Amino acid sequence: MSISKKLTPSKSLVKQSLRGHAWIGLFWSALLYLVCLSGALVVFFPEMERWEQPATAEYTEISDQSISHAVTELQKLLSEPVKSIYFVYPNEDIPRAHVTADDGEWWLNQDGEITEPINTPWTVFMTDLHIYLHLPNTLGILIIGMLGAMMCGLIISGLLAHPNLFKDAFKLRLGGNKQMQETDLHNRMSIWGLPFIFVVSFTGAYIGLFTVSLVVADYLTPEQHNREIVADVFGQDPVVNAPPAEIDIAAIHADIQQRAPQARPAYFVIQKPGTEQQFVKMAVMLPERLIFSEIYNYHSDGRFIDSRRYSDGDIGRQVAYSSYRVHFGHFGGYLTKFLYLVLGLAMAAVVVTGVNMWFEKRKLRNRWYYLWPVFVWATPAAMALTALLSLVMAINPLWSFWLPLLATCLAMLFVHHRQQQKTDVRTWVRTLKWLTLITMVIVVIAKLVQADWQLWYGLFGLGVVLLCVLPLIDYKKLFR
Repeated sequence: MSISKKLTPSKSLVKQSLRGHAWIGLFWSALLYLVCLSGALVVFFPEMERWEQPATAEYTEISDQSISHAVTELQKLLSEPVKSIYFVYPNEDIPRAHVTADDGEWWLNQDGEITEPINTPWTVFMTDLHIYLHLPNTLGILIIGMLGAMMCGLIISGLLAHPNLFKDAFKLRLGGNKQMQETDLHNRMSIWGLPFIFVVSFTGAYIGLFTVSLVVADYLTPEQHNREIVADVFGQDPVVNAPPAEIDIAAIHADIQQRAPQARPAYFVIQKPGTEQQFVKMAVMLPERLIFSEIYNYHSDGRFIDSRRYSDGDIGRQVAYSSYRVHFGHFGGYLTKFLYLVLGLAMAAVVVTGVNMWFEKRKLRNRWYYLWPVFVWATPAAMALTALLSLVMAINPLWSFWLPLLATCLAMLFVHHRQQQKTDVRTWVRTLKWLTLITMVIVVIAKLVQADWQLWYGLFGLGVVLLCVLPLIDYKKLFR
């Protein structure tokens, strides 16, 4: 028997895998679609933050004196003691510095003066949709982790259910039988994007389920507290006992320059400010490394304590601390971000075509069949409406997203008669696509005016508009 035949799954396994693949994907399809679509967009969350507050001064360098002044000004502003004070350096993604203390965040100018509070409700709304589904944080990230794990399971079951998937990798039949078309689109995008889908799903599952795994580990190993497990994976804070002193940021920068000349400071944290346990945690970005950052710990006067060894420690620690950048595509510059956007949208399309396949194969024409495309296109329309109401009119994005989305879906379920639904659904979908485009054009123009027609905001806005135009193209005619 040849090796290929030995590796070919049996008909029984193919049938069982196909059944499991279909039902898991169908049951979780709506949540998977929301997570995939929002995830494709929040790859650009730094640019979205800039877009929301275009009047804030931008720069790429800030002096040690300005940093010290910013920390001093923040401490004067705070009325109560805080656990931590963050200073985030300007970078290529967000060329502006800001400071954070507990729940407050403020932008800084290049002189270290606090200018205005950070107010990016739409960016927060989009990232929370992707990370928490707007649920309470623990529950939301648990569900997101489960969805990531299920996507990994769907990849495995999909490969087992389609033994000819790689053989038919370039078969694409558009414009004919709808079931065949949806099947080819689903399978082709799945196989072309397989490495991306697996990596994003796996890292998403890891990020989402890490907290839950700590609870399980804490239960199974009562002799070891979960804080000790976190310390084993990510390292632990140093123990400091010295009179609090002013932070000597120049001395810290000088020491980093000697230890890692190519490193670029990302942020630093003053832990337990004003106490005898005060110390500084400095995070630096290392070139050509996937780890989020290396962490160096310092005394307030700039004396080095230790490092977390994310860059040269155990391989498990390096992999764990690389998951964030790999998941969100924050490496390799704008080319990587663009690829993550395209592949993320393709991942959302895989979910959509998978459900379409299920309905077409069974020739079902019930209300759920007609509801699905309306939900699919009402989601970006609701996101666009949320952008308009939030960015231009300062209306809470949470309600302006979920209420119109749910209202549209309920109207589709209960208003129309079945014999009219096929035509009505096409009208609804076309209307929702145009609504998305028109709304985003209004938002882009409004933000351009607010930004005094700066080139960067114009290019970003043009990209947003083109993204909304793509669904209006008749691709069947293009490929005939």
